[in-house]
Amino acid sequence: MNLLSIIGVLLWALVAQSYKDEVMRQPRCLYMANPGPCKDRVKVWGYDFNTNRCVHFFYGGCGGNPNRFYKKQECIDACYMPRVDRFKRELPYEEDEDDALWERIEF
Repeated sequence: MNLLSIIGVLLWALVAQSYKDEVMRQPRCLYMANPGPCKDRVKVWGYDFNTNRCVHFFYGGCGGNPNRFYKKQECIDACYMPRVDRFKRELPYEEDEDDALWERIEF
């Protein structure tokens, strides 16, 4: 192979690696959180792919879709896509005040 082909293959591998996490995201993370038609109020978490955050909602107990996690950390582990700072370091998931309050509320 000539030098140009080798450089092309290396460049392609670099780009593929940078998109690896996006491809590896679980399909259940791509659904919009859905409480379902029933009237129960089960405290759960769902991933919002528009904001890259795990959001809380009440699951009705039936129907809905697979984007439902009973623990926030489950949601983060399955769906959160780490942001990268200008030095290519992954930034951690940031809690907000609403999340902290939700964690303390018992139903």
